[in-house]
Amino acid sequence: MAAAAGVTACALGMALPALAQPPSTPEGAPAAAAKARRATKLFVSGDGGYQTSSAGFTSQVTYPLYAENATSTVSAPDAGGPAVAVRGGYRVWRNLCVGAGVTGFWSTRSADVAASLPHPFFFNRARSVDGTSSGLKRDETMAAIEVSWLVPISRRMDLQIFAGPAFFKVKADVPTSVQFTETYPYDTATLTSLETASVTDSATGFTVGADVAFMFNPSIGVGGHVRFSRASVTLSTSGGQPTTIDLGGPQVGGGLRFRF
Repeated sequence: MAAAAGVTACALGMALPALAQPPSTPEGAPAAAAKARRATKLFVSGDGGYQTSSAGFTSQVTYPLYAENATSTVSAPDAGGPAVAVRGGYRVWRNLCVGAGVTGFWSTRSADVAASLPHPFFFNRARSVDGTSSGLKRDETMAAIEVSWLVPISRRMDLQIFAGPAFFKVKADVPTSVQFTETYPYDTATLTSLETASVTDSATGFTVGADVAFMFNPSIGVGGHVRFSRASVTLSTSGGQPTTIDLGGPQVGGGLRFRF
């Protein structure tokens, strides 16, 4: 009995240290992933996407016609369009990153037109004309300086929350006058088209958003982003008619993610 007890104690003494050792594989893999995440310094993404809404505008235009002034009010609704986005960031301290992002957005929208046109023969006998015009284009490019915070979600997934100032350049069609037809005795007129001028300007605003990434390996993966940005600009034609337009809006997109 004494010999058996001694053998049992000896076996337990050899087994207990081994049992006390943590399994290397289950805990080692997350540790290696965490180490790789900490080693990652540079973050780059490229996305295709869609801007769900771009703010509309209302433009009031006055211009000379038949020795009087014609007036027109153009109301363009919100409109969405395709967008592309590129972001890059560098980890500067713990999970704090700084970087930049560039987006491009294109839209085409219709507008409701209501005009008051002087009579060619009689003063103070304006004719009302209304209708719809299509094909008003707007192109926006935004460059932003971004500060982001990296939030690890799992071994392969992380989230970046970012915000910063944004600098916009816009090229937009701005209404200038209406084209119409009229026949004798010219008491009525019919809208045929809306005349516009392509105007370019710039503005400063802000951007905020979130980017999630799923990595296939430490270097490459896929992901998506949501972003909201805003600025406001007043566009003027050569005739001096100002139109205030809000730039930016909500964007969503997805594409490739790179880590270095």
